[in-house]
Amino acid sequence: MVAKPHRGHGLGMLVKLANLRRLQKEYPEVERVMTFNAEENEHMLSINVQLGFKPAGYDGEWQKRIK
Repeated sequence: MVAKPHRGHGLGMLVKLANLRRLQKEYPEVERVMTFNAEENEHMLSINVQLGFKPAGYDGEWQKRIK
């Protein structure tokens, strides 16, 4: 959700925290949250670690361009 030039300045953390707080307020019964990020998105992966998320699995996609 954060444009590449603005990554690493804390906006992603603020958005993630706001969403988690809203989830907690509106759905207090929720006990588990899953999140997905691209492996190359170092900033969001770092935010997830700081917030206590732990890796639970990996997924891959393959693409082949047909000319």
